[in-house]
Order: sequence, then C-alpha cells, then structure tokens
Amino acid sequence: MSAPRGAAADHHPDSTATVPAPGIGIDGARYGLGLAQLPLPGGGSFYSHFGELLGYHAWAGATADGSRTAIVYVTGDVTGATMGAMSALIEDGVRSAGSAAVGRACHAH
Repeated sequence: MSAPRGAAADHHPDSTATVPAPGIGIDGARYGLGLAQLPLPGGGSFYSHFGELLGYHAWAGATADGSRTAIVYVTGDVTGATMGAMSALIEDGVRSAGSAAVGRACHAH
C-alpha cells in the first residue's frame, strides 16, 4: 500500500492508504477505503470519490495536503461525454494554484 504525506495522511494515515485498482478503468488508479487516488495528466495525483443516487451524480477531489479541492455535481443521465467533462473539471480544480479554471460551467450533450 502507498500512503501520501500531508494533512490528511498525518491525521488518518489508514484513510489514504491505497492499492492498485485496474478495475476503475483509469490507468494508474489506486483505491482504498472509499477513496480513489487518480493520476493527473502531466504528473501528480489527487484523491477522489464518485457517488450517484436517483439521477444525482457527484464527484469530489482533493490534493493529499488538502490545499486544493473540487466538487462537481450533475443531474440526469451520465454519458461518457458527461463523465469526461466531470473529470476535466475535477482535474482543473485540484491542479496547483494558477492553472485551475475556477467556477466553470459545463453542459455535455
């Protein structure tokens, strides 16, 4: 298992321990205790959780040190295009300061 260093890991190291998770369908993904550790294009990673219930879909992400977070919430049927848009918004939100597109709205059809 791999556990990051940072605020979350310092307080609850077991909550961020992950193992390889090829079943997620994202190259380099890791998973443990409800959190996925997903790679960022260009390097680095972030912690993430996706949930859905009765037509509502939410995807949250955060850096290991908690300095950057992002949440995307959608309603309706989630298509591949919607998942791609949600992924792009989460990745933008958890990148280092200065490169994030904050407050973007996206409509996938």
